[in-house]
Amino acid sequence: VSTQSTWDQSRMEKVVKSYRANYVAILKNENATALSFHQEKFDGPADDLVQVAAAIKDHGKLTRINIRDCELGDIGATHIASTLESNPKLESIYLWKDKIGNAGVKEIATKCANLPQLSELILEENKIGDPACQYLSEMMKTAKLTLLHLGSNQIGDDGIPQLMPGIKASTTLVRLHLENNVFTGVGATTLLQNLPPGLMLLNISQNKIGAAGIAALKTYIPTVKTPEAKLYADSCEIPEAEAISIAQLCRNNAKYTHLFLRNNNISAAGKKTIKDQEKDKKFKIGLD
Repeated sequence: VSTQSTWDQSRMEKVVKSYRANYVAILKNENATALSFHQEKFDGPADDLVQVAAAIKDHGKLTRINIRDCELGDIGATHIASTLESNPKLESIYLWKDKIGNAGVKEIATKCANLPQLSELILEENKIGDPACQYLSEMMKTAKLTLLHLGSNQIGDDGIPQLMPGIKASTTLVRLHLENNVFTGVGATTLLQNLPPGLMLLNISQNKIGAAGIAALKTYIPTVKTPEAKLYADSCEIPEAEAISIAQLCRNNAKYTHLFLRNNNISAAGKKTIKDQEKDKKFKIGLD
């Protein structure tokens, strides 16, 4: 059994190395515009990652990089960051669940600031904390992003004030994801008081925003002027009376088309009251 297991592992390693080698060949010899890796366990400065990074840098024509669940870490992220400016036509960079921390984000953000066509940066489910927010903010002052996804990270009340100058300065951002971070009402208040006017989608779900955050949210909702606005506030421990009030505010602002209040402290009767706010098919409320 042990021999068979070793053979299987050896075979798998060859398959994985061949898979990566194929990408290197494609990037060197074909007019590819997208690169995608999923669950490839790169090991920092391993030769295969260095080769892939070198191939990406030499290619120069990529419009999309998608590296998901590959455990890049900060060292791997630095390798990828080194390739970005060599591909000035990049429009989308998707680095999800890659164990990227503050040091790696610093390198990514610094390079993304100089990509003229970049519109989407997804850094969901990494290890991004407060120290990285200053670099993301600086990036946003020059980048033309329409989507910034920082969901499922470790951004707290100290990070939000560092992040917001760049967010507020953006004239292109329409979708901002900050769900499942660690900020409270303090951070939520700073966030909601400094959002750009063109924002269409805001996701603050799974943050304990408290009474202060709820009050700031209620002040923010009437100011939204972007058509087809969407607000996600799932699992924010919002009391029933406040949830009803938030639904009414969204209903009264004709710009809103979607509101999500799932997994809050709302009874069956409260949910019925909230659902009654669905004035027509153009305004939908998610509760379950």
